[in-house]
Amino acid sequence: MAFRQALARSSQMVSGTLGNLLFQLIRNKLIALALGPAGVGWIALVNNLVETTATVTGGGVSDALNRELARKRPAYTQGQIVSTTLGISLLLMALALPAVAVALAWIVPQRLDFAVLALGVTVAIAGATGWRIIAGLFLGLGLARTMALATLAGAAANLALTAMLLSLGVTEPLIFVMLSPLCVIICGLIAARSRLAGLIESAAIRVMPAKGPVMIIALPVSIGLLLDPLIALYLRSVVGLQLGEVAIGLLQPGFLFVLLAASIFNTVAGITVVRWDQSEERAFSRDYALLLLAAFLLPIVGIGLIWLLQPIYPLLISLLFADEFRSGAIAVPWLLAGEALRMGGALFLFTFLSRQLGYLTILPRVLGLATAIAMIEMSPQLTIEVAARSYAAAFAANFALSLILWLGLQLRLYGNGGTN
Repeated sequence: MAFRQALARSSQMVSGTLGNLLFQLIRNKLIALALGPAGVGWIALVNNLVETTATVTGGGVSDALNRELARKRPAYTQGQIVSTTLGISLLLMALALPAVAVALAWIVPQRLDFAVLALGVTVAIAGATGWRIIAGLFLGLGLARTMALATLAGAAANLALTAMLLSLGVTEPLIFVMLSPLCVIICGLIAARSRLAGLIESAAIRVMPAKGPVMIIALPVSIGLLLDPLIALYLRSVVGLQLGEVAIGLLQPGFLFVLLAASIFNTVAGITVVRWDQSEERAFSRDYALLLLAAFLLPIVGIGLIWLLQPIYPLLISLLFADEFRSGAIAVPWLLAGEALRMGGALFLFTFLSRQLGYLTILPRVLGLATAIAMIEMSPQLTIEVAARSYAAAFAANFALSLILWLGLQLRLYGNGGTN
């Protein structure tokens, strides 16, 4: 029965994700035709900064909501858990915004007044953070259908408004950066309004009574999830500073394919593996054997398919972007290979989070970022292919260390009797 419920929820989530991605692809095509590689590159760089910040301010608490609301024997009420996560997100956002301002001044080409840019990016971060909290609520309560519908509604609204603005001659990239998170958070709040009314407690937001269990999950998740998009942000910023905005735009088709793959994987994992309470799972159990098999098959099969499909990448880029983006096809297989390795490593890291050992998930991410930086620094000449190879190398290192740590945990559990 539990398996059937998980399968049904996964199907609903995947359907919503695929619909969302379809809307995003059409929107992306419209923007690519209107703004070209330079405009797309600028939007991608700022979006990366927004998503990286929102990962810190909302990613960890979203994961905590998913796990704590689904826990068999929770120590706090749902209202206390939700209100605590909201309070933590507000605090993290206040701490993160000064760093965002520095990043905007340093790595983002200045197309308009800095105060306007900072305000627009802050609005986008608030929307992206709010959506992560709403998504964590939906996942934790098992409301897959509601989340799928909210995601679809947000994507449809985003596409419709984008088409309307472009038809009116609006081409300011910042507007399109803000539009995506605003559309999805508004639709999410509408879908969750009846639930939120009974779960948000103003006193609990200030006191944060469930901060203990929430932070045990949220802190390592926030740090860990920060490092994954930070790799992409680092590569985009280096490419932008050395090769220009057009080069960032040429990387974007590959990163779009990465987003498509990651969205499907994260959707399925979020409603299945992430919600799997492994705290009492025995070492080297049947389920752990299946997890190990899946972690190896994902990158092996994925990378094989990625290289077989190389001849069609230029055509796909022309269809989804424009002909002037085709020279970015050389980066696509390397970026997708990195994503396949990230997926495999993530399956191992979910185990540590379930057993409240989330701090260990930071180590593979740190190694991955260090690997990307080392690859770039040791390359005699930076090209978009070198940047893409660095991305693949980063997650190869991530996967290797994740596997070593996971096997070490299994041996430790086995030596302690299987579960402790």
